[in-house]
Amino acid sequence: MYRDLKEQGFSLVELMISMVLMLLIMAAVLSLFVSSKAVYRTDSEFARIQENGRYAIDVLQRSIRMAGYSGCRTLMSIAPTIIANNPPDFASIEDAIEGWDSGSGWANPTGIAHVAGTDVIRVNFAAGVGTKLDGDMATNNANIVVNGNPDQLQAGDLVYITDCQSADLFRATSVSQSSGQYTIAHGSSANTTDNLSKAYPESAQLMAFESSLYFIGLNPSGIPALYWLDLDSANPAVELVSGVQDMQLIYEVDTNGDLVPDDFRDAGAVTDWGSVLGVRIGMLLRTENNVGAEAQAITFNGVDGNPSGDLRLRKAFWSSVGVRNRLP
Repeated sequence: MYRDLKEQGFSLVELMISMVLMLLIMAAVLSLFVSSKAVYRTDSEFARIQENGRYAIDVLQRSIRMAGYSGCRTLMSIAPTIIANNPPDFASIEDAIEGWDSGSGWANPTGIAHVAGTDVIRVNFAAGVGTKLDGDMATNNANIVVNGNPDQLQAGDLVYITDCQSADLFRATSVSQSSGQYTIAHGSSANTTDNLSKAYPESAQLMAFESSLYFIGLNPSGIPALYWLDLDSANPAVELVSGVQDMQLIYEVDTNGDLVPDDFRDAGAVTDWGSVLGVRIGMLLRTENNVGAEAQAITFNGVDGNPSGDLRLRKAFWSSVGVRNRLP
């Protein structure tokens, strides 16, 4: 017995419906992929802003907190003898910190374009780990011998030495090593004299000295960034954090000498920098690219933080820090 077998298969209509369904599924998957990628990119860019903002604030806090540091005594109790050629101002607490509101009156020592409207700050302090002398100095013009060089001092560097009774700021003319000991000379070729104010005892502390400038400038890509410049070095300014659109600094001022902040002022309104007890740091960071779905509305320091209406993400960071060497 034979059966009449007919060929089985899909009709054209069924094939077309299957293809349409497949295209719809693929479109949904593609849409989900694009959406997930956009969310990932947005989250990644925002995380980068968070990380950069925290780092930028931390850097400023560290320097401002150390402003005026001079070892075991403050600049209010010991005025250092300065013999270094071309030294920074560090004769009193007034020289520890200085700012320029929107950069007004500031002479830019770099070739980097300063971003208009952003503040500038300079801080001076004895820095580094520091080390003790290997023995008493025989005379005040004798070389200084130490058992280590943790601050990696080199010829030409500014060096601060103090024994809690006196202090000197000089420029090293040579740094040599022998049998684990380092000998630091302070000759008249880089100083006004080779004589320190005294022959320091073994208990004296030797430290590096830092004069740091922070400002917002345009990097080679035209992106605003936080820059740091060592004012006592021939090295160029260093880009610390990219995408810093604005920096605003508000100074906490003691107006009656009781070591308690009485007023909050922009740099242009500070008449006595020795009265500054703290600084409120504000920074506005942005992404390098347009990653938002719509223009972000944000206010920073009382003004529109996105005047161009672009699609970059932005976040404001604010923090306060005390000038530790001015606080009781």
